[in-house]
Amino acid sequence: MRHNLALWVPLGLIGFALVWLGYAWSLPSEGMIGDRFGYDPGSRFLPVAAGIVLAAALLGDLLRRWPLMPVPVQTGPVLAHVVTLIVYLIAFRPLGFVLSTAFVLFGLIALNQRHMGQLFRLWPFVCAMAAVALGSVAVFTAVRWVIRTCFALARTHDLPILREPAVQAGLATVAVVMAMGMMIWACRRWRHLQYVAAVQVAIGTTFAIYLLFRQLFLIQLPPGILNW
Repeated sequence: MRHNLALWVPLGLIGFALVWLGYAWSLPSEGMIGDRFGYDPGSRFLPVAAGIVLAAALLGDLLRRWPLMPVPVQTGPVLAHVVTLIVYLIAFRPLGFVLSTAFVLFGLIALNQRHMGQLFRLWPFVCAMAAVALGSVAVFTAVRWVIRTCFALARTHDLPILREPAVQAGLATVAVVMAMGMMIWACRRWRHLQYVAAVQVAIGTTFAIYLLFRQLFLIQLPPGILNW
C-alpha cells in the first residue's frame, strides 16, 4: 500500500487542483474601469492560471509514473506541501497577494531545506516569518510611494508619461531592487544564519510576480490588509 502512494498522491493532488480551479473560477473577476481595449483579464486570471499549471504538472507526473513500477514515496513532505497550498488558498484574499505569497514561498523553501537535512528550529523560523512580514510591508510601501509619486508628478507637472504602466513598473522595479539591496546589506552579518536566504528569496520572488502582473499587466490582485 505504501508503494501505491507514488500513484495515489498525484491523483489526490489533481483532485485538489480541480477544487482550487473551481474555487478560483467562483471568485469575482474585477477588471480595470479604464481598460477600453480589454487587455486586463481580471483578478481571477492569476489563481485560475496557477490551478491550470498545477493540474497540468501533476497530470504529466502521473503519466510519467504510470507505466513504471511503484516506488516508495515519503508522505510527510508531500502532505506538508499540500497543507501549505491549502493555507495559501484560504489566506489569499484575507491577507492579500503580497503577504500570503511571501509567507507561502518562505514556507515551501523552509520545508525543502528541512527535507535536505537541515534541522528545524522553532524560534529562528518564527523570527524569519516576522522578517518576511516586515520586509514585505516595507517593500510594498516603497512601491506604493513610487506609484503615488508618479501620479502626483504627472498631475502637477503635466507629465502624462508618468501615468504609463510600463514607466511606473520600471520605476517600481528600481525601488524594489534598491529595497532588496538594502535588505541584503543589512543582513550581511547574519547571512550564515538559517532562513536568511529563504526570507530574501521569498520577498524578492513575490515582488517580481507582483510587479509583472499588478503594475505591468494591471491585473487586480487582492490587497488584503495592505490596502494603502
